[in-house]
Amino acid sequence: MELEYYAILTEIGTAAITNATVLGQKVALTQFAVGDGGGNYYRPTKEMTALKGEKWRGEINDYEVDSINPDLINVKAVIPAMIGGFTIREMGLFDDNNRLIAIANTPDSVKITTDSGAVKEMEIVMELLVSNANIVSIQVNPTVSIATKEDIEKHNESVNAHKKQFNQYLRLTTQMIEKATLQRDIVIPTTGWTTVAAGGGGGVKIEITQEDVTEQMIPMVSIVYSDMNTAMECGMSTVAETITKGLRLYAEKVPGKEIHASLLLLRASGGTAGGSTDSMDIEEFYDNYVATSEDIQAVFNDVFQK
Repeated sequence: MELEYYAILTEIGTAAITNATVLGQKVALTQFAVGDGGGNYYRPTKEMTALKGEKWRGEINDYEVDSINPDLINVKAVIPAMIGGFTIREMGLFDDNNRLIAIANTPDSVKITTDSGAVKEMEIVMELLVSNANIVSIQVNPTVSIATKEDIEKHNESVNAHKKQFNQYLRLTTQMIEKATLQRDIVIPTTGWTTVAAGGGGGVKIEITQEDVTEQMIPMVSIVYSDMNTAMECGMSTVAETITKGLRLYAEKVPGKEIHASLLLLRASGGTAGGSTDSMDIEEFYDNYVATSEDIQAVFNDVFQK
């Protein structure tokens, strides 16, 4: 009975292996390709030199020699999650000279895309039967890894299983905050204060020059601990405003002495502090750089395997 699905060596593959056997060399398999078969099922032949409808080609991920039949090699590759939108009906193995060494047909297997909402990688395997497996050299890309169920269980049992991932989250978050903010120390003086206009609630205000500040930035002022009493005595307001090239502060009365503080500015639309052109809208900042409670919970669930 003829097999409906099978893998065979091409004429080029057979000749390459025979020649390598005679010369004491090896055939170096380097790439794994898949295709849609031109849209239909077909039976591959030894004369073929290419897939009928190649859709993806990548590096070989792994291989193993069958424990029962030493001439049977299982060659593996991983199609990335972002690659897809086609049906796999054929597979091919290529050597380091870009020659089709082996070809196989397969049952229809749909490779989905990220647009489908069900993103996942796909592992593909070709069983290759050769007369002498020692003649075949398979180049594996060690940077692409496949985790078996056993690998995952061993990983999760380790107390340091997610330490690297957690540190990556922390480092990335720190970089994002540094990019989106400006921080500096300021001194709130005792001179330069003016009375708030009638109807403005009373008190006094001051505008402190900050050349790289724009009115779209969001200010946060923190009084240093040693000057907290002075700030409380003058009724320093917790409200601060950014203006073009400056910062506006309010108080009930002029402070009795200078107040030292730390100023944190969130870059927003139009903000060009320090001549930067990579400012962002404040909504974009919160959307992209501020974690929601769900985000935080998801991270800790992942880290602590809950």
